[in-house]
Amino acid sequence: MLVALVSPYDWEVPGGVQAQVSGLAAALTRAGCTVVVAAPGALRHHPPAADYELVPLGHSVRISVNGSVAPVAPTPTAVARCLHLLNRRNPDVVHVHEPL
Repeated sequence: MLVALVSPYDWEVPGGVQAQVSGLAAALTRAGCTVVVAAPGALRHHPPAADYELVPLGHSVRISVNGSVAPVAPTPTAVARCLHLLNRRNPDVVHVHEPL
């Protein structure tokens, strides 16, 4: 089973969503799923033992929301890259972490 995990939060900026997506990807991989993670950022911080694929969606921008700053990619380019990935890979399950 192919599972796509989509996060609008920059993979290079430590945060709760990034940690959750990484942990979920690792757990799904251990359970026998093939996992692809799509997120903004350079995606250099890939856990060395991780068996999932990381796909960059582009650069993020910092948006102030409710007293915090969210590094997200709410751009047409990021959306187009994500849709291209989903159309090309045709995952069985898509899990989207979306603040908007």
